[in-house]
Amino acid sequence: MKKVLIWIFLVITSITAQNKIELAHLHSKFAEMSYRRQYKKQLELKAQKLLSEKNIPLSEQISLLNEISLMNYKPIGFYDYLLSQLENFRNNPSELNNRLLESLKALYPDSARALVLRIAKTTDVFSTFVYAACVLMHYPAKEDSVLIDSLLQREFVHTDTLLRKLFTEEFYSREEFPKDKLSSLLAAEFQKGKTVIFSLQRRNRIYPGITVIRRPDGKFVREEDGKIFWVPQLALAAANLPGYLKNGNTPQGIFSVVGFYITQKESIGPTPIVLTRIPFGKAPSIFFHGLNKHKNWAIEDYAELLPVELRDYKPLYESYFAGKLGRRLLVMHGSTDDLSFYKDKPYYPFTPTHGCLSTVEIWNEQGNVVRSDQARLINAFFSTKELKGFLVVVNIGDERKPVTIDEIRPYILSAEKH
Repeated sequence: MKKVLIWIFLVITSITAQNKIELAHLHSKFAEMSYRRQYKKQLELKAQKLLSEKNIPLSEQISLLNEISLMNYKPIGFYDYLLSQLENFRNNPSELNNRLLESLKALYPDSARALVLRIAKTTDVFSTFVYAACVLMHYPAKEDSVLIDSLLQREFVHTDTLLRKLFTEEFYSREEFPKDKLSSLLAAEFQKGKTVIFSLQRRNRIYPGITVIRRPDGKFVREEDGKIFWVPQLALAAANLPGYLKNGNTPQGIFSVVGFYITQKESIGPTPIVLTRIPFGKAPSIFFHGLNKHKNWAIEDYAELLPVELRDYKPLYESYFAGKLGRRLLVMHGSTDDLSFYKDKPYYPFTPTHGCLSTVEIWNEQGNVVRSDQARLINAFFSTKELKGFLVVVNIGDERKPVTIDEIRPYILSAEKH
């Protein structure tokens, strides 16, 4: 531990002095071939423990389900395990049922319809109904919406919770981001003299978005050749669930940027992380950089960050309410995960998360980085010379393709004029 802390201190000192991450300095033992083989064996043993042992503590069961789903790992017998556990849903804690449904959607999205429908029709726990509904609808698609609407009105018409408010608003909404307002969003001051990072995504998060960075002077960061800096970025959770749910996609809306850090988590790796805070995760004074008008959390302070013409656009408040529901520590990071787990996925070579924004990093068998979009992102972030500001995540369309810089360049250029 002492050696790790010394290494982190030296890396941070080097970053501060050079204001730049050098790819040659990035190495991850977790990415070495021997470690990858070892991890796969460990993951197999964890899966076998889940499948064969009884009376595993709830927290451990949930942790194992989370890891298996996140890695897109389908051990032999795991589907049958999920079915047997869900058949017993009336006797399970609701948190376990929710994680089981999440795993089913992540790994076997077209399966067990009759069982999931029974759960949706008979559960009296609204959060479990939401997870079952998302499986049935193939969220973010809205298949079987007539069925879900009837169940919602019949079984939960008197449920009055924030989760029901968020689910019903999204379920019944056909509102899409008004692209004619994109320039206004990209030009919005938020707070004077702050860096603003924009992550522009699709509604269906299997299609990567892109990230651009606006400097405190209102100009967007450029490459050396004068072209607008951007990196592709994934805002997808393993099960592609709504952003207000635990382990769901990155919520839309505003996050506070408070600096950077280096994690000891092996699967994220050594590349620095842009540290962001979701509303309610820290005190309002931290989120608003001391410029909040109210001592306690108030949606008015949050709304005032947005341009006037977008203050009634509800999806941009998702991060506020997701934080109020308990989501925490969603950051912008790279990945050392073994890409072979995701080779059949449309978002390859990205790796999904449990709500963070991830960039592509590719490592060779010796654990040295070959490509790091995260290093490019962090270097662009450093170049603004202001490491406090805001991150704005927004879906700008439902096209079934990645967001491209050509698509948003005109809006950026328009924003810079203002």
